[in-house]
Amino acid sequence: MDNTAWEQIFRRRGDSSSMFDRYWCLDKYDNINMSVMKARLQALDGHKTGLPFSRQTLVDYMQRIDRGLLRYDLCETNDLLRFAAARHITIHGYTTNNSKAVTVRRNHAALVNQLQRADDHATFPLTRLPPELRVRVYELYLSESRIMLKAPTQPPLARTCRMLREEVLPTFYFRTTFVVTLQMHTGDARSDGTLLRFDFDSIAFLETMSPQHLSRVRKLHFNIMQATSTRQQRGILAEVVVSLAGDADQRTSIKSTTLPRGLLWKKWVIAGTEKVITRMESRDGRAILKIGDVYAFRSALEVVLH
Repeated sequence: MDNTAWEQIFRRRGDSSSMFDRYWCLDKYDNINMSVMKARLQALDGHKTGLPFSRQTLVDYMQRIDRGLLRYDLCETNDLLRFAAARHITIHGYTTNNSKAVTVRRNHAALVNQLQRADDHATFPLTRLPPELRVRVYELYLSESRIMLKAPTQPPLARTCRMLREEVLPTFYFRTTFVVTLQMHTGDARSDGTLLRFDFDSIAFLETMSPQHLSRVRKLHFNIMQATSTRQQRGILAEVVVSLAGDADQRTSIKSTTLPRGLLWKKWVIAGTEKVITRMESRDGRAILKIGDVYAFRSALEVVLH
């Protein structure tokens, strides 16, 4: 997928901030109040977070936990000195031979600030690792993202250099479940005879993904929604997850609470998607996804809705 093409498409749409999945960004906690953050910190670290922290300080602490980093403010000064010595960090602003409480607090604060700054600027020689270890790092890195992504941007690790891009993207597309939204039109079918229509996000994502990347995708999550004039009024009618890597009896899972026909409808859906997968396997020897197959899945879902 060409990220420049993506940005141009969504810039023309005028609401790019809502179109991209910022799955790789740290949570900014914009909609979380301070009391909730303090309660979560207390539950996570076992210490009462009752100090008059500013909102930004609380957000910084929450983000450190999200990153799996140590909260140095909970450590004793002697422990912080050992951390700094082990990492060869020169601490500035530390005063020795003074037992006044204010000096102790300043020393502790100086240690905390400089150790946190060292964390923010820490580097790791990833490219020097053997390839099999690098792939394991990519798997762990990508496992931290959301399980299902809709029209996502590529992970930042894939944009650092050509070597990492060639190694990271296959893992990214293989491990991620991609969400495709289909809008169901009530009444008569559209002029082209179709009842289900890809929404803008899905069609832009699919049409701009390269065949090489699409062939790596192993799982598609189809959301069937009622087409309405506003997003807020839309409701999911059914969810159909197609797995191209699973066993024949587990390749299609369905969740539906509003569509009629119940178990019979589910049976038809499974039969239709299985036919598509069988055609894919007969064509390539295994289920290699192409753009036409996505449309074939759409048609298979459409048949049982008429």
